[in-house]
Amino acid sequence: MIDVSVFADEVAQWLPALVSELFELPVIPEFEQVEAVAKSFGAEPLTFIAEHKQLHDDVAEAARTVAAAVPHLVVAKESLEAIAFSHAQRAAVLIPQALNPVPAVHIPAQQALVGLYASFQQQVSQQLVVLREALAPYTRQLQRIAEKEAALRFTTGSRGRALPVGAGRSSQGEVVDALALSSGSSSSSVDERARGQRALDAARSALGTPYVWGGTTHSGFDCSGLTQWAWREAGVEIPRLAEHQTVGRPVSREELIPGDLIVWNGHVAMYAGNDQLIEAGDPVQVGPMRTTNMGMAFKGYFRPS
Repeated sequence: MIDVSVFADEVAQWLPALVSELFELPVIPEFEQVEAVAKSFGAEPLTFIAEHKQLHDDVAEAARTVAAAVPHLVVAKESLEAIAFSHAQRAAVLIPQALNPVPAVHIPAQQALVGLYASFQQQVSQQLVVLREALAPYTRQLQRIAEKEAALRFTTGSRGRALPVGAGRSSQGEVVDALALSSGSSSSSVDERARGQRALDAARSALGTPYVWGGTTHSGFDCSGLTQWAWREAGVEIPRLAEHQTVGRPVSREELIPGDLIVWNGHVAMYAGNDQLIEAGDPVQVGPMRTTNMGMAFKGYFRPS
């Protein structure tokens, strides 16, 4: 027997989750005490102001983008509520019939309930596709802002001091020259490449494995289960959840080497070389590189160590 009471609950749960994945904004900084704050971070005030003015402008632009997207969310919410209500009304008629002891009554009613649930799922899926297409230009704009902010964070020292473009900091706070970060340079350590290749080889050994929520073995993998297992095979332990696998050090797209992680807020894949990635879809598979994944916020590229 189908419990139709979950229809409205499912709709109520999906929309907030979708919105939270699409639109996660940083806090706009205050500037009144900027000189004191800059000095406390060991930064030059003018550099500090320039960096945070850019953040302020980006947040304002992101807020305008979200505001423009809100009407689409409102329309989708109303459509989903209407779908849930109409199906619940029909189910309310069919449920008493499905409980009737007379086979000629309850058998067709139960079959109708099964079809009703399938219809509900299809209409909701169609509505979400429409919503995703309507939100596409706004998500692309937010992605552009997020990537710009990621680049700003990457080129800023751990104590707020601006670094030259193309330079970063090691975990010990030492400045790393842009050439040292280049994936094609000799300073990309042999150990890094060897570990990444071992992780990729492990992931490739799982090609064709079915998707299983929470899966961490060849019986079935989910996205972060695959990457955690593959990197464990390479001798590196990383967190279990996708959004927590922003470990090691961030790298740019140009610096990617096989094994590097491609992380979203809710999904993770692995760079497979030749502008391809490997991920636990259904099944584990290789596909073209991308930075979008069902509207999730893109966190960047990371090299576990």
